[in-house]
Amino acid sequence: AEARKLYDRARRSVDVVDTAGRQHLVELQVCEARTLAKVGRYDEAVDVLQSILDRRDLLPVVRLQATAALVTSLCHLRRFTRAVAVARATLDAVPPEANYLGTRRVVVRNLAYALLQLGHPDEAAAHLVPCAQDMVQSLGPAHAEAKRVLAEVAALVEIWRRLDAQTTTTTTATAKSRSAARPHFRAATHLLRLARGSQSVSAAP
Repeated sequence: AEARKLYDRARRSVDVVDTAGRQHLVELQVCEARTLAKVGRYDEAVDVLQSILDRRDLLPVVRLQATAALVTSLCHLRRFTRAVAVARATLDAVPPEANYLGTRRVVVRNLAYALLQLGHPDEAAAHLVPCAQDMVQSLGPAHAEAKRVLAEVAALVEIWRRLDAQTTTTTTATAKSRSAARPHFRAATHLLRLARGSQSVSAAP
């Protein structure tokens, strides 16, 4: 019985090491795909990353890293419908606390971008605005990444304002969607105002 316990303990240790080794190899594959994307070989990057996401044994953090890279490449290829599907599948499957180095935020921002390109600014706002609020709060409005996401929010607000003014061509479904999204755009406008005020104060002598 004691020998069996020792064997089981050793087997578990081997399994842990084996799993860690596999995850490390997958992370190297993600790096390979990112390198392919950097030199414009997006189709090849997509193939590598999709094969990674097809695995069942991925750690949540690795799944987020692969998804962030895949959605970025898909957006470069203008395959926005697939980008939305991939991003949503991972965000639904991975718990919110899995956000290694802000990787979840990258997925959310790319999801919002793809939705915007597909003509869904209301849905884009529902994802981007809470993400921007979190980034500004945790990083501060002067941080480079916070400034980038604030610029994305400002562009989205401007698009939404133009669309909101087109009341004569708005369908009932669009009106309902816009009404549901209105709190997000109010929050976005408030966030931009606060960020500008904070930057003005910090720039004062």
